[in-house]
Amino acid sequence: MSQWSRTPIPSSASSAIRTGAEIDLAALGDVAFPVLLTQGDQSPPFFSKIIARLEEAFDEAEVRTLPGAGHVPHMTHPAEYRAAISRFVSG
Repeated sequence: MSQWSRTPIPSSASSAIRTGAEIDLAALGDVAFPVLLTQGDQSPPFFSKIIARLEEAFDEAEVRTLPGAGHVPHMTHPAEYRAAISRFVSG
């Protein structure tokens, strides 16, 4: 099991995620574990801007772009999505 698997999400980010509130990007810098951000290369143009802002906000973010996928690659390209997660978790 990864050393990061039991690291809690900071309360400010956790609260925003639960309530659907706008997330304070500065608070995401408090997340003390690596974060994987995924997108498809067919996602709407605004999505890559969001991913870029999130990548900047997290201290340890990695972006994986799945070829041929839209903005829900976990649904449309599950095998590729699982492979991206496996590579990320394996380090």
